[in-house]
Amino acid sequence: MSDHPKISIISTVYNTGPYLRPAVESILAQTFTDFELLLVDDGSHDGSAEVCDALAAQDTRIRVFHQANGGPAHARNTGLDNVRGDYIGIVDSDDLIEPTMFETLYNAVQAPGVRLAACAADCIDADGSKIEGRMVTIRQTGVRDAQELLLEAFQTGSFYGPLSWNKLFDARLFKEKGIHYDETMLFGDDASVLHRVFEGERCNCLGDVLYHYRTRAGQITTAGFPPRKIDDLRMYWEWLQYFSARPGREELGVGKCVDVFGPDGYPGPEALCRDANADDALLRTIRCPAMPADRAALAGGEPSWPVTTPLWRHRAHTVPDLGMLREWFGLAAGEMEEKCAPLLRFLQAETLRYCAERLRMREKNAAGLFVADPFDAIASLYSCALFDGDAPRPAYYALKDALRPLHVCARLDRMAYYCGTTLEARVDLICALRTQPGPLCVTAALYDAQGNELASDSLTPQPCTGSAGFFRAQLPDAPGVFVLRLRLESLGTLLDVNDYVICTALSALLWPLAHAPYAAVRLREGEVRNECACVALGVCCGGYISPAWPAFGALLPGESRAVRDGARYDGLNLEPEPPLVR
Repeated sequence: MSDHPKISIISTVYNTGPYLRPAVESILAQTFTDFELLLVDDGSHDGSAEVCDALAAQDTRIRVFHQANGGPAHARNTGLDNVRGDYIGIVDSDDLIEPTMFETLYNAVQAPGVRLAACAADCIDADGSKIEGRMVTIRQTGVRDAQELLLEAFQTGSFYGPLSWNKLFDARLFKEKGIHYDETMLFGDDASVLHRVFEGERCNCLGDVLYHYRTRAGQITTAGFPPRKIDDLRMYWEWLQYFSARPGREELGVGKCVDVFGPDGYPGPEALCRDANADDALLRTIRCPAMPADRAALAGGEPSWPVTTPLWRHRAHTVPDLGMLREWFGLAAGEMEEKCAPLLRFLQAETLRYCAERLRMREKNAAGLFVADPFDAIASLYSCALFDGDAPRPAYYALKDALRPLHVCARLDRMAYYCGTTLEARVDLICALRTQPGPLCVTAALYDAQGNELASDSLTPQPCTGSAGFFRAQLPDAPGVFVLRLRLESLGTLLDVNDYVICTALSALLWPLAHAPYAAVRLREGEVRNECACVALGVCCGGYISPAWPAFGALLPGESRAVRDGARYDGLNLEPEPPLVR
């Protein structure tokens, strides 16, 4: 074998058993012979490691690397760090490829100005039989802007672009850009970095079906929670952040509420960032990357999600309208924007965070819907865009908190309750870390608007499921606003804090929340401090020094958090900063 082959093929191996040898044999049968095959055994315990060594003894083009189990991304990175070829290909160790695959892709990547090429694929079952209707195809072949392939995933649902195994890459795309796969992700690790690989590149897109992807039970891509604790949500979030940073980013915060599902179908994340609320774009993208036949498809077919439902419907169980809000606040129509905006921003940010948490846990009915009537009438009032110019808004901090690698959260069926009823919250741990810290303890406590603790309990998360059990508390008979605080600790070290604001009422369920007493929060000498006897609700501020504290949550009386210089803050019930006395 040459010390400098033209192509390095990486195949990660973890308990692929009877599929490993056929996969390797399909690689060794390539008509393009100037390649090396890197088999990265990621801690297999079913005999796959021994098969790798036996295959290497039969063909000098095979190099084997054995390592402790670290996940597919870690194994791919081991391959990237050891390639010697000018080009890189990736083949999963349970799939099959056509004999001409790499010869075809190598010829395609020689086109002028091209540094990667891709082919189509079909799906096979565990027995190797083709699964009809399951294809990875491209709408338009030929040399194209590589980033268009990612946008097409949003438009058509095709994964031709966001995959590594159907492509041949110039090795410099990884080496020069310093790119490695995200090792915190169990699924979507390749797609999470390809927007960086594709930046400024052109791809020669072929329609030839040269790859056969095997679908079988037990794969990460077919598994549910808990193995897929990190899923599409983070991948789409990273794409959204990337595309929103491109030209046109200054329009992100204008709060337009337009129907993007027009005759041209789903326009992709970049257009959504320009033409709709960014949070709305994210939820639509996560829930339905392919263009739905109608808007009802976004709701997963659930009859309880009419197309006119505002984003927070599943949290409040009552749809606030302009008349209801005017009555609660006792306001004239002209005062609505000034007085109601904090409440509505808070409701949408809370809902967005809750949706993201439920999506990470793969809850069936997690996603909220889109902004609809009466939002079109006063778009800016109801806007839940992530940014206002360059300044992050409450929704940004809420979503940022929900995507923490180690995150404790509660499953609440609403944020408004009738007086005297029982609050029941299921507490879960979402862990995207390769090694979970321990032992872990969750403290759940319910506080009233004056910061008094009404109930508390200690819960222990189960490592296999992430569930910590249920927290239950009897709510008072009088209307009020309350904070449910979850604190995750390990051996006395605070790892995460998560606050949920709820309210109780006799009739109009959000009335106490709308009338929450003002809290005096001040930003002084590098701290955001609550200087009064009332809880500050929905406080959002960038630059917390301690990563355990949320960027969107509550401040109990006397509580403070360190922030960086120049940080801005906002909240639901914050008393206006007093004017300077000269």
